[in-house]
This record gives sequence, C-alpha cells and structure tokens, in this order.
Amino acid sequence: MRRFALALALAMTAPSALLAQETGTTPSPTSLAGDIVAATGDQLGSVSVTELANGVVHLIIQATDIPPGPHGMRLHEVGTCEGDFSSAEGPITGSGADDLGAENLHAGDLPNAYVEDDGVLSMEAFALPDLTMAMLTDDDGAALIIHADRRDFGLTSPDDAGARLACAVLDAIPAAEEN
Repeated sequence: MRRFALALALAMTAPSALLAQETGTTPSPTSLAGDIVAATGDQLGSVSVTELANGVVHLIIQATDIPPGPHGMRLHEVGTCEGDFSSAEGPITGSGADDLGAENLHAGDLPNAYVEDDGVLSMEAFALPDLTMAMLTDDDGAALIIHADRRDFGLTSPDDAGARLACAVLDAIPAAEEN
C-alpha cells in the first residue's frame, strides 16, 4: 500500500516538476488570499483571488469598519503591509497604458468600491485582462490596497485616490485548501 501511495504522489507531482524544468519556472498558484488590516493592525476583512480556467483573475473582497463613500482599490507591486502601507510600493503596472490605451490605467487597477453608512465593503470584481497570477506571485509578492478616496483614473483630475486605509498581503492557498 505504501508503494502505491508513493507512486501516486510521484505521478501527481511529476507534471509540475517537468513543467518547472522545461520552462525554468514553477507554475503560479491558482488561488491567493489575504487578511485586510488597518494601519493599527486590526483585522478588517479578507480578500480572495482566483485565476479562472480562462486566465481571468477574479477577486472577492469583504471588509468592515471602512468609512462610508467611494474608495479606490488597487493591487500593488510588493506584498508587505507595514506602517502607512507605502511598503507595498506602487500599483502593478503591467502594460496597461500600451495594451488598454489609457495612460492612467494599470494592470493592478480595480473598480472603485462604494461603502454604505454601515461601513461594510463587499465587492466582487474581475481584474483587467493584462493582470496575471504571475504578476501577483513574483519574488516580492503583491498586496491589495484600499484607498481613502475614489479614483477617477485620470479622467477629470490627476489620479490620486488619497491615503492608504487598509492593506492585505496576498499569499498562496495550499492546493489542498483550494477545493
């Protein structure tokens, strides 16, 4: 029985190992998750990120204690949430300006979230087409940032969504937990 289990385990991991050998990379995980925290360290909610079979990145974001009103949402370049969250650096840029024809549009841009008086943010969104799981799982990771103000994507004014209110480091979900 142990030999069968070992053979089965090797058979299941061999394709990933071969892909990594052939391409020199490890396959990106298909699911990520993170706890949304305030600058005080208080946990406000969670985010889940899933790559669908067609390659589109799907996000579900749930948080509480967010000030009412519109809030800019972005995926940022570095997976750290320290201090005022500037440690997450800038938004994931990708090739948004070239491929999407908008100078203020980046691969990590998400729609604005609108929070009612109860302070609950509940959002489901698809990322822009040029965002990939590989961008979110590179060597320095990625983070979700909830901004204080709405973004207008540079349409009527300089694109500034204000302070960074909350942050979530995106971590891979082990395959056993994905199902």
